[in-house]
Amino acid sequence: MKLLHRARVELDRRVRDRQNYFRTQVGSAIALGVGLLVAAIFLARGLDFVDAFLARRLFGDDQSVNLVLQDRGVAIVMILMVALLAGATIPHVRLLTAAALSIIYFAMYLSYAYQYFGEGIRVQPLYPLLALVLTFIGTMTFRYFSIERPRAFISRLFHQAAPPDSVERVLTVFDAGALPLQGARRRVTVMYLDLRDLRLLAETLDAVAVIEVFNRYVTRIVAIVFQHEGFVTKQAGDTTLAVWNLVIDQPDHAHRAARAATEIKREIRAINQELLKENSIEIGVGVATGSVVVGRIHIPKRAEYAIIGEVVTLAERMAMKTDRGVFVDPPTRELIADEFDTREVNPIRLRRKTDPQIVWEIVAVVEPVDAPSEEPAESVPQPN
Repeated sequence: MKLLHRARVELDRRVRDRQNYFRTQVGSAIALGVGLLVAAIFLARGLDFVDAFLARRLFGDDQSVNLVLQDRGVAIVMILMVALLAGATIPHVRLLTAAALSIIYFAMYLSYAYQYFGEGIRVQPLYPLLALVLTFIGTMTFRYFSIERPRAFISRLFHQAAPPDSVERVLTVFDAGALPLQGARRRVTVMYLDLRDLRLLAETLDAVAVIEVFNRYVTRIVAIVFQHEGFVTKQAGDTTLAVWNLVIDQPDHAHRAARAATEIKREIRAINQELLKENSIEIGVGVATGSVVVGRIHIPKRAEYAIIGEVVTLAERMAMKTDRGVFVDPPTRELIADEFDTREVNPIRLRRKTDPQIVWEIVAVVEPVDAPSEEPAESVPQPN
């Protein structure tokens, strides 16, 4: 009973889904047009010689052309039914599945034709087949230009900025028509990482060594961001910008960003212990929460999903503090106070802002009471 209930709920959801409704409407319109076209060809008898040849090949009887032909009205109804069945179902599935469905539909029609053939009535096989093929071509063309190609573009747009499972969730949002491509406001948490020490390495190490060290740091940073389901919207040289709650709704976006920031800080420290002291670096991390404008930025032969807002500048300024810690703004601190221990540090100033901006530093992770850790929380390096 539960299985039947779930199936009914899923079927109801699909029926009410706006995208499914749109596909059904377009597919049915294509099928109706094809059906009428094939019906006109049938009435004109323009392909009767081909139909007779196909009947002989399918039914294996050289005398099949001498059987009583099916009534024209019934034949036209069958042409329209085959086309409408294909048009209502094929637009919802991909190419291979659509091809398999088309073969099944034609096999069902042949079964129907064989039944009447045994009764001395020859059912015309060509015209329903023609209607099925044209409907298949029309609906697959529609699906490619309206669904597959836009989805492929969205996948390319986000595949380097997010882990694969998050990209699939983004595609789900896109399918629902809720992905803001043209521009929208979102409340997000951004994390800016400053790796300026890499510039010093570039001056002292050879090029191969610099790239090797750079890849080691950045690979771990991006991996940690992905583990916490963040989006890397910028990776340019010695800076990394990650965002939470960008496309997928994440009510705990501030917690995710703070966890990722502290884990990255610990990971950088662990990598530094494995490298020569002169090859190690320190990073600054700024985490800020606020409203931004998000949308697709058009660049010739390229597209980016960008964010614009003051919180990006604020996170950058915090990350560039000489203390090289993990810093958060007041809105973020208010959201994560139940999990992280923080302390107020020297404020910063932003351009066009007269009042200094209050800054807090994450100094330790407070473990949840109901799930204590086996090891004590590790502190972020304190400022000198």
